[in-house]
Amino acid sequence: MTKKNPAISVIVAVYKAEKYLSRFFDTLLSQTFTDFEVLAIDDGSPDRSGEMCEEYARKDARVKVFHKENGGVASARQYGIERASGEYTIHADPDDWVEPDMLKLLYEKAVADDADMVICDYYEESAEGTALRRQEPSSLDAREVLRGLFTRKLHGGLCTKLIRRSAYETQNIRFFKGLNFAEDLFFCVQLLKCGIKVSYCGIALYHYDTEINANSLNLNLVLEQGDRYIAATKTFLQEPEYREEYINSIGSALFRIFETDALTSREFRRRYGMYRKLIWKMKARSFQVRMLLYFSCLGFYRPVYWLLSLKRKIAGNHYYGK
Repeated sequence: MTKKNPAISVIVAVYKAEKYLSRFFDTLLSQTFTDFEVLAIDDGSPDRSGEMCEEYARKDARVKVFHKENGGVASARQYGIERASGEYTIHADPDDWVEPDMLKLLYEKAVADDADMVICDYYEESAEGTALRRQEPSSLDAREVLRGLFTRKLHGGLCTKLIRRSAYETQNIRFFKGLNFAEDLFFCVQLLKCGIKVSYCGIALYHYDTEINANSLNLNLVLEQGDRYIAATKTFLQEPEYREEYINSIGSALFRIFETDALTSREFRRRYGMYRKLIWKMKARSFQVRMLLYFSCLGFYRPVYWLLSLKRKIAGNHYYGK
């Protein structure tokens, strides 16, 4: 008798997660919905994460563990979707946790609406407490959802999106190689450009831990990753009809690079001065941020960064004027 494929494949890219892996698996495997598989991709983790995944696999047959050489989160996610067998897939990060009815509610919504993608709300967890983040699109039209990702109204993460597997397999949609932050954003971009059917489940079902995630990318790599982000922007948002998204995406990359305090004024201008004319068109960024980026692109990065640091020190906070 042929074994039936599960309704959902949950893909988990695992790296240095031993401190919080138990919290994640305990909430995931306690789902009220049971027709799912978990693909735990051990991305060459140097700690006990891989062993812990194997321990859960021995206790629950729905957990499948794969070990690979370290290649970054994009390669781990890609590795997972190539081995998924569920009708739908969703990605989850091992430093977060989920509500007990997450899969049930997302799957029921997907079936009821015959949707290719179902978006849900999420909770943002930080030292200040729990904040509800609504993700209701202004319209369920795929083009409008894509626009929302770059006006900072919607989160680009895949952890809040249940996706029909055939929607990306038939279009050969893949993660952008080597991009290890916002890699899921550009996966969503490719899907939405195909005009997929989107639905919305207005319930917070995922807990995103910002305290842990804030340290998940070494600052020494931000510069390299910022350039890869720009490369992905040029690859997937090059068409004239996506000009607004292109500009806002470049702005996100520049601001992230600005925050690193890693370049000289001359180097910042040499690398990113070409984008200065775009900065005033970045509708998703505040006037203050556009000013910071504009003068940095002109060759005044060091004094601009120093003045902002002084302002933060005087104010006694870390407000970035995002």
